[in-house]
Amino acid sequence: MIRTIKMSTGVRRIDDQNQNAALLKLREILNDERKILINRMESDLNSYIQYRFSKKANGSQLERIKSKLLSLKNSNVDLDHYNSIVQDFFQHENTYVSSEPFYREIDQCLSDELMPTQLRFAN
Repeated sequence: MIRTIKMSTGVRRIDDQNQNAALLKLREILNDERKILINRMESDLNSYIQYRFSKKANGSQLERIKSKLLSLKNSNVDLDHYNSIVQDFFQHENTYVSSEPFYREIDQCLSDELMPTQLRFAN
């Protein structure tokens, strides 16, 4: 069976005759989607940070954020974090994937840099 995945960047199709191969292809598609969203964001990173966090990043924060985003772009998505999409994919012939789970992961990466947790001292 051919399954269809609809995302903000377009429609992709996967033949699911082999479940492992279909899962690898799904991961590849999710990787591509996240990479495209990050690339778009990087074109005006300061505006995105201001919009999402109501903060302005300083130069050193921006460099660290860019480094983290590059690492995120070059890594495989963790399918455990995208489990609902994986389940939906195998249960339905057509799956719509919103950008929300990608932005949630990206925002977590940014917030770690923009709002670091305070150090806790052990007694």
